[in-house]
Amino acid sequence: MTSTYKILVTDMNTYEAGYIHGAWIDLRADDIHVQIEHVLQKSPNKDAKEWVICDYQGFGDLDIPPCTSYAWVREVADFMDEYPDIAEVLLEHFDMELDNAKIAAVDQDQGIFDKLGDYIKEVVDECHDLPDYYKPYIDYEAMAQGMEDRGEILCIRDNGKIYVFLPFDPV
Repeated sequence: MTSTYKILVTDMNTYEAGYIHGAWIDLRADDIHVQIEHVLQKSPNKDAKEWVICDYQGFGDLDIPPCTSYAWVREVADFMDEYPDIAEVLLEHFDMELDNAKIAAVDQDQGIFDKLGDYIKEVVDECHDLPDYYKPYIDYEAMAQGMEDRGEILCIRDNGKIYVFLPFDPV
């Protein structure tokens, strides 16, 4: 499901002076640049040439900094639409570094779990054909905690859920 994303665009000089004179623009609009030009033309600053995106709608609790690239903000929105279950938590974890969030989502995602031991139990069940009588003796939580402590898995905890990823070197 695609969400509705909007950006508040204002004249840079007016914004830096502590005023917001701009317009909300649908991030999916084909004529964003035309709408931005309209904002600049309507600015109280008659020499307005530069603009800034100073607010956002549709991005959950993400703290997106003011910026001058609607293309980047659109990429963030596309990522959130493509990975609705994990995008926000990844972007927060990687300080809005979209490339790292994408690597984690595309190549490193192992799932979302209530308990970390559930991840290890899943791995053990998929990879090993253990007889049922051995399974009660496996301490999945301790195994998982050890893997996290050694950096063998990356765990992000958010709202009672544990997001598990394979580790990687951020770009």
